[in-house]
Amino acid sequence: MRQLKIALIVIIATIVLAVPVAAQSDGSSDSTDSLSEPVNETESPITGTVSGEIVNGTDGEEVPGGLEPMLHVWDARFNDKFMLHGEAEADGSFRFDDVSFETGSFYAVMVNYQEVTYFSTPLDVPEGERELNLDIAIFESTGDTSQVQIENMHVFFDTAQGGLMVAEVYSFSNQGDKTVRDVLRLEDGSTATFRFSLPEAAATIKFEGNRNGRFITEPGGFLDTFPLMPGTSSGQVAVSYVLPYIDELTYSKRFDFPASGVKFLLGTELGLVVEGDGLELEGTRPMGEGKDVAIFGVDAIESGETVQVTVSGKIQNASSSAGGAMQAEAPSSESSPSSIALGGLLLGLALMLVGIWWYRQSDEEAVEFDESTDDMLAVSQSGLVPLQTNIRPDDNGEEADVKQQPLEEPLVQKPVLQTVEPLPDSDSSMG
Repeated sequence: MRQLKIALIVIIATIVLAVPVAAQSDGSSDSTDSLSEPVNETESPITGTVSGEIVNGTDGEEVPGGLEPMLHVWDARFNDKFMLHGEAEADGSFRFDDVSFETGSFYAVMVNYQEVTYFSTPLDVPEGERELNLDIAIFESTGDTSQVQIENMHVFFDTAQGGLMVAEVYSFSNQGDKTVRDVLRLEDGSTATFRFSLPEAAATIKFEGNRNGRFITEPGGFLDTFPLMPGTSSGQVAVSYVLPYIDELTYSKRFDFPASGVKFLLGTELGLVVEGDGLELEGTRPMGEGKDVAIFGVDAIESGETVQVTVSGKIQNASSSAGGAMQAEAPSSESSPSSIALGGLLLGLALMLVGIWWYRQSDEEAVEFDESTDDMLAVSQSGLVPLQTNIRPDDNGEEADVKQQPLEEPLVQKPVLQTVEPLPDSDSSMG
């Protein structure tokens, strides 16, 4: 369970908190008014030292001076506890003394560099220990997207009022050693990283992880303003929308980045037929409550290719397969509409993607995953959902000493409809 909890914190930090600094703080708070030490009236708190080193992960680059690491602490239920401000030495080393060590709490160091927020791997403190090491890597930034690829993509179909719900979950990898950001320039001078297209008929567009106005809607699609840090599955995007459906729907997606493949999922009880070039039925997986999900896959996709599939049939009628099309057969018993609606599933699936790589590196838990889809289903069944945090940095830089500070609600920026133009020699659109 220790590894599971840490993985969840990694997921939170990556998706919710790895954001441009400007989007995290409104600069209106005064940390000196709210600083306080944690109080435990029943027993003396156990304290220790958290130390580490800031390193520059970009080849040939050094750590600049003047960086101010911040130590974030969560409790066992992943609620924010407090934040400590510090200052790194010229060599990138830092140290926080007299830190309250509590069983079940998790600790991570955050550093803002070039308007990007970086987190160390969150860790808990082993029982009896009085020292914790938290190293953290920062990276230089670039607008070059040549090292970006789609590690995996999953598309879900489900019933919805007014038509068929479509949910797209992307997992992006950055194979370079620089953080990709500021690829697109908006009309107002602000920037975004990727552009995604959506069908013209798409309605009820929703995003998961839309903290601080991360996603900006525009005619025919949306923009993602989050930077993409180096690493495998280092960035995730989850969007859902509703399309009109009367017995048939054609889904088409153009890929502007290479992808390892696409998985299409839908509940077997829907009784719908799915067909498309290169599409193969890979089997079914249990979703709990006696329901199954059928999985269809398309192999590796090159940049510039378009994947198109057709979903047809009357919902909840087990029509027979025709013309070589593959069908997700409905179970024999009568059932309510598909249980894979986005309530908790999409949340868990979107967050799972970033945690898979971390799980596979762990030797402490016997957790095995064979396919990315199995990972997604396992996490969705476990009920894991994203945890809302209230963390944001204090950028006023007035506190040189280490202090403990209660955290406040973040500034949430409303999406604004704007037009964008790509920066010179850049391409970051996803059709």
